[in-house]
Amino acid sequence: MKLQMNPAIMKFASRPQLALLILQEFGLIQMPIEDKFWSGAIFVKNGKIIPVLNTALPRANQYFTAWHEIYHLIFDKVSFDHFIERDNTMEERKAECFAASMLLTGVDRYFIELPEMDFVSKIFHCMSAFQDPYKAVLVSLYEYALQSENETLKKRVKEVFDLEVENMPQKFRKLGLDDSLVKPSYVINASSFLGVHSCSPSLFRRYLSQVVFNMKLSVLSSMSGFHLEVAPPIVSPFPSVLSHRVL
Repeated sequence: MKLQMNPAIMKFASRPQLALLILQEFGLIQMPIEDKFWSGAIFVKNGKIIPVLNTALPRANQYFTAWHEIYHLIFDKVSFDHFIERDNTMEERKAECFAASMLLTGVDRYFIELPEMDFVSKIFHCMSAFQDPYKAVLVSLYEYALQSENETLKKRVKEVFDLEVENMPQKFRKLGLDDSLVKPSYVINASSFLGVHSCSPSLFRRYLSQVVFNMKLSVLSSMSGFHLEVAPPIVSPFPSVLSHRVL
């Protein structure tokens, strides 16, 4: 699949902005869905590819999900009469690794060079600098610790991996960091979809209704033990996510 992008935009856009611009080429729909486990999906309807991002999640999660979905659009073998398979573990790990490589390259060096402060505050600084979710940063640092045989760092990552951080925006503000990264954007935007697919408002409403229906179906099917092919959560529970990630 060939992407046609303005070289000037690709040169000056930030990595998160670039991901959104790429998905807009496919008719991105951004909408808030109050389900913290539903980060996004690629729906296929009548041969049309429709990427969807859940803007009820923090912006950092949206950026990671955007690159995750771009992997599927570019490298995955997509049959345009069904969704990308959720239970294809190898492809999901590849997509996670791709997203991390696009957003987190150099996070290990940045982390090491931070001034002395508590460990979780360092993670917040990494999140702010690389525009990435909490656990994605920890996974990348753990991989670095494995490669460098840094047992201390491995131990620290394990200690805080499942930490429930209360009021993360407030923690960001206390560190002098922009808290918008860890807040939902609640953006509702379908202009890219309308521009790419050139459909009437009534047809778009039908597409949107189908997206919402499939989202609700995915929640119900997961509760009853079935699998629907939509995007998984940002990262899997630690440490299984590490044992399946591939380069």
